[in-house]
Formats: sequence, C-alpha cells, structure tokens
Amino acid sequence: REGLEVLLSRGDINILAAVGDGHEVLRLAAELKPDVILLDIRMPEMDGIQVCEALKANEATKNIPVIFVTSMSDSVNEERGLDAGALEYRRRTAQDNETIPLEGACEALLARLS
Repeated sequence: REGLEVLLSRGDINILAAVGDGHEVLRLAAELKPDVILLDIRMPEMDGIQVCEALKANEATKNIPVIFVTSMSDSVNEERGLDAGALEYRRRTAQDNETIPLEGACEALLARLS
C-alpha cells in the first residue's frame, strides 16, 4: 500500500489509507472526500468488501475510486471486490516490491481522474 501511496502522491492525489476499521473508513471518506481509497480485504469489524459496498451505496462516497491492495490471492475475493465496485484489485506478497504490481493501478486511476 505504501508504494501506491507514494506513486499517487506524485500526481497530487488525496488518498485515504491505513485507517483502523471499516466504520472509520466510511466516516473519513464522507468527511474528507478523498480522490481514492485503498482497502485491504482483511479489516476489523467490517471486511473490505463490506466497506466498498457501503461506500458505493452512499451518495456522498459512491464516486470515490476504491483500490484493493491485499494479500488475499484467491479469485473469489477478487471477483467479489470488483463486483462491489472497486476500480482495481491488486494482489501482493510479503516479498513484493509494492510499487511494481501497483503501477498499473496508478495508471488506471490517474487516467480516470484526468
């Protein structure tokens, strides 16, 4: 996630990432109206899919792009994330240099925001 944050910050993009739980994401997204929200599937209280669905159901946050950055590598979670409204689903491992698998997500997001 940090790699994506660094790449996006170069494009002067307001990012919401690294918050405590799903309820906090929903509150901060409505309050701050970031340009993009980075989510993991694994989150306390609400999982990332539930958070994405809630964001997309809320008039105030439905147009904020969501990118999943997660170690969950199964195709079921990827399909669920994209079906919930995520722009991108990026898999990572502990060995990844996070900027490499995330460059495509950055390009997609920057193109959408242009």
